[in-house]
Amino acid sequence: MPKPNQKLTQKQIKQLDKQIVKQLTQVCHIAQNEIDGFVWLTHTVDYANLDKSLKVIFVFATTEQQASAEGEYANKMKAWVVEYLQPLEIKLYNADKQIQFDSEQACDAQHNGNWQHRLACTQ
Repeated sequence: MPKPNQKLTQKQIKQLDKQIVKQLTQVCHIAQNEIDGFVWLTHTVDYANLDKSLKVIFVFATTEQQASAEGEYANKMKAWVVEYLQPLEIKLYNADKQIQFDSEQACDAQHNGNWQHRLACTQ
């Protein structure tokens, strides 16, 4: 893991992103097995400010399933993310704001299913 404020090379960014994806894929599998309606997760990040900019978004099929999971599993999902990023020495600056929840249903209604645009709007 690079030191804070260290400028990363493109190669380091690619390697780090691959490691983040690997760790978050494990979180995804856990969530798929334990939480009704959970479909997938993604992340966004600015590698110039990793700890403060990394966002992890849990995506559910419907807004109802999202709301239910947020009520019942939010703390558990946040703990999984924190735990699985720990080996990479990534400490989220504010996990409550950086770990978010969304739904396919909301993306379809508000952004015509265009996740790339939706995620860009939440940056």
